[in-house]
Amino acid sequence: MVEYALILLFVALVVILAVQLFGHQVSNTYSNVSNGLTRAGA
Repeated sequence: MVEYALILLFVALVVILAVQLFGHQVSNTYSNVSNGLTRAGA
């Protein structure tokens, strides 16, 4: 049972670190796609 808790903790930490590292890049990508779609529709 303790093993599952440790694995879950490890996965949660990896996800948090990944979001912190790549969050801005993902946000910029979504903004670029949104802007491109807006220009294409205009």
